[in-house]
Amino acid sequence: MAFYSGRVGPCRWACIVGKTDDATVDAFLANLRDVVDHLEPGSLVLDLAHGVTLPSAKDRKAIAEIIASAPKSHMIAGHALVTTSPIARGVLTSINWIVRRRFPEEIFGIPEQGAAWLAGQNSDLDATALLRDVADHVEGWDRIRW
Repeated sequence: MAFYSGRVGPCRWACIVGKTDDATVDAFLANLRDVVDHLEPGSLVLDLAHGVTLPSAKDRKAIAEIIASAPKSHMIAGHALVTTSPIARGVLTSINWIVRRRFPEEIFGIPEQGAAWLAGQNSDLDATALLRDVADHVEGWDRIRW
């Protein structure tokens, strides 16, 4: 497992690679809290999940609570989840049953699609620069197959 995160312009991104463990979930939750604490109008969020395992019910509840308690979530111009995992898609769906989101959200199978969609939500985002930043920070990015 590995967790990475960063920011490019209006977009905060997080990437989880490999099986999810307690340390990964803790890092993801800490990052999510930081994201929601620093939202500004036009904020974008990109989550990339490759080879992840299903978070526990407790972890899903924690994610939902953070999102539900974010007073400025209406400032999110878009959230993109990129994953090849049906499990991750299911997690997002189950969280959305609990939390009524106040922002556009889409799920994609490849990073380029997610980045392009986000750039369409806020023209201040350079999708190429976003993907370059992810590639620069995620160990082994060039070997990951979506």
